[in-house]
Amino acid sequence: MGALLKGLPASPGIAVARALLRVPAPKPAQAAARAGGGPEAEWERWLRALEASRAELAALRDSTRERLGALKAEIFDAHLSMLRDPELAEAVSRRVREEGLGAEAALEAAVEEFAAALESLDEEIFRARADDLRDLGARIDRHLSGSAPRGAAADGAAQGGAAPASAALDGRAAGPEGIVVFAGSLTPSETAALDLSVVRAFVTAEGSLTSHSTILARSLGIPAVVGLGAEALSLVADGALVVMDGSGGLVALEPGEAELAAYRERAARAAATAAEAGRWA
Repeated sequence: MGALLKGLPASPGIAVARALLRVPAPKPAQAAARAGGGPEAEWERWLRALEASRAELAALRDSTRERLGALKAEIFDAHLSMLRDPELAEAVSRRVREEGLGAEAALEAAVEEFAAALESLDEEIFRARADDLRDLGARIDRHLSGSAPRGAAADGAAQGGAAPASAALDGRAAGPEGIVVFAGSLTPSETAALDLSVVRAFVTAEGSLTSHSTILARSLGIPAVVGLGAEALSLVADGALVVMDGSGGLVALEPGEAELAAYRERAARAAATAAEAGRWA
């Protein structure tokens, strides 16, 4: 039997599947100021990226409303409100026009300034909103850098999960057991885009019980453990068989046969109970 790891029980359920370590692609370094164009050209790039992000978020909000209801769609309404926040635009404008930064560097600095302010607050629910702000910043940055998906891929991403998980999670195919995604963190947009035909659960090193990703996981009915910690996450081998218990916040690595049988029996009982409840709902 392998190690037993403990995190926060974010969304109930049991998954027995193969681990997929989600390693984000390294972000290319941005120069402090762009060589050509000047401040006005950078500001125009910012405005175009802002509008593209607005359209993408509106599509994601609408698809989330169809899948999960109006209440969960409000998560992306909140992102749209952040997008329209004049303080964010003013912070980017100041760095572009007065400090001579490129749009990407100005965006990153502004987002981190506001995210740090949120994380300094006492209430956990406000600290968790820093994740939403960084999610929004990453979306705008993809449009600034030209790395946002286009065409059918973009439509699938915007609609919250039409793209296959193997494509979204660096091209590796899921085996018959499906996969448990292990990541440092998952943004609300990434959580909404998980392909539940192959993703059985997810585990993150960071995160809280009040984050929007956690709320979405419960609505999607996908088991989740958050706050596992970076050190524990480093013990997970890509492709290893794992058991994830979202109700207890537990992750068993390479479980023994007896442990595996017990968890599979619990999962079968839970599925039968849910099916019976569904008949009467």
